Amino acid sequence: MRKLLLALSMAWLGALFCSTASADFMGSKGRTLQVGQSVIQGSFEVKQNTTFTLYFAADYSATLIVMNSNNAQTFVNGGSVSYYDGFDGQYGINSFTLGPGSYSLGVRNKANVANTVSYELELWPPKDDAT
Repeated sequence: MRKLLLALSMAWLGALFCSTASADFMGSKGRTLQVGQSVIQGSFEVKQNTTFTLYFAADYSATLIVMNSNNAQTFVNGGSVSYYDGFDGQYGINSFTLGPGSYSLGVRNKANVANTVSYELELWPPKDDAT
């Protein structure tokens, strides 16, 4: 039931914020990862301390992390990396602040079956497009 409520909340928030600029939003809904698969959703630059919100849901155990971009290839290759924030075998919503730097958003299937995941990383609060 909690996964269903989280998925519905993410769908609603995705519809609400999908009009933000691509630099303000990064995510994927219903992406299926194969056993052991690790991917980088994308990379982004932060110029000043910025608060983000991360949303994550998965059918089975998975990892979603925000890491230094220098660690992206190690993560894709299945290696262990340090990270700034994220979820490891859990799901939910989390807000955090990143300082200036280059970051990547990575997701890994930890289950022994194909795993469908949904996730979003967005600026919080969203930028006002009128400014």
